[in-house]
Amino acid sequence: MPRTGAGALTTRPVSRSDPASIASCGCASEMRRACDLCADAGALLVACSLACLDRHLLAEHGADPRARENSEARARTRLAGINRRLAGNRERYHEHRQQVTALALAAETTSAFGGSARDIVIFGAGNGSDLDLPRMADSFREIHLVDLDAEALERARQALPSALRARVIPHAPLDLSGFMSRLDEWGDGFPDDATLGSTAFAAARAIVAALGRDFDVVLSTGALSQLIVPFHRCWVAPRASWERLEAAIVAVHLATLVLSTRPGGRGVLAFDVPSLQDPLPLALLAQLQLPGMASLVQEPQLTSPWSWDVGDAVQLVYGLSFRRSTNG
Repeated sequence: MPRTGAGALTTRPVSRSDPASIASCGCASEMRRACDLCADAGALLVACSLACLDRHLLAEHGADPRARENSEARARTRLAGINRRLAGNRERYHEHRQQVTALALAAETTSAFGGSARDIVIFGAGNGSDLDLPRMADSFREIHLVDLDAEALERARQALPSALRARVIPHAPLDLSGFMSRLDEWGDGFPDDATLGSTAFAAARAIVAALGRDFDVVLSTGALSQLIVPFHRCWVAPRASWERLEAAIVAVHLATLVLSTRPGGRGVLAFDVPSLQDPLPLALLAQLQLPGMASLVQEPQLTSPWSWDVGDAVQLVYGLSFRRSTNG
C-alpha cells in the first residue's frame, strides 16, 4: 500500500514505458538511486539516497535475500543468472565466434613471437559461447579466461575435452570495469575528475596485478559495452556524469589490455556498437594514439564491422588491434 510524506516510499510497481508513473521515495531532494530489484520486475522506483533505497529494499523486497546485499553483490548475482540463461546460445553465435577466433589467431601469428605465442588471456570470456577454445588450443599452450562470473568460466572449461581443461586457466571473479565496488559509494555523489582519474589508474593496475603476469596475446570479447550496465541499473545521473563514467571505464579497459600485453605481443578488443554512425570505433583508435598510449602501443588498427545476432537484437562488432611496444 502506498505511503506518503517526506522520506516515504511509494510501493506501486510502475512501468518503464510510463515515465509519469515512476515511483519515488517522496523526498524533495534530487533522485540519485534506482531499485534494481524493481527493475527486474519491469518497474522503476527512484530514491534520493542509499539510505532511502535501503529502506525500500527491506520494506518491499524483504523476502528476497538480495535485499540485504549491497548493490555490487546484487549486480554479481544478476550477471550470474544471465549467464546461466544464455549458456545454450552457442549455436546462435557461430558466425561471431568465427570472427573473434580469427582475430585471436591473427594476433598470434603477427606478434613479435612469429607464430609461436605461448599464451592468450581472454577478458569477458563468460560461458565461452563466442570462443572456439579447442581451435585456439592448437595455437596457444595456455588459455587464460577472465570474467566476473566464476561459474560461467567453469561451464566453459567443462564443455572442453578433458585433455584441454588443464591448459585453460580461469581468473574470477574479476571486475573489469574497475568501479563496481563504488556502486554504493558513488551513487549518492559522483566523484570529481581528479578522484575519478586516480581511481581509474589504480583500477587498471589492480586488474593487471590480480592476473599476476602479462601475456603474448590479449583479447577482450564483447565485454566493453557491458561494463557500465550495473551502473545504469542502480543510478539516476545527469548525462555529463554518464559520459565521464563511460570515458573512465573505457580508459580502464584499454589500459588493462595494454598493460597485460607482453612487450612485442598483440592486443585485440572486439567491441559492439548499435550502428555504423556510432563514434566509439574512431574514438578508441584515437585513444591509442594519444601521447600516453602511443609510447606503449604500435600499429593500432580497426577492422571492418561484422554482425552479431544476440537474440533480441543484431549488433555491429569491430575489432581493434595493436602491438605492445618493446621500448615503452
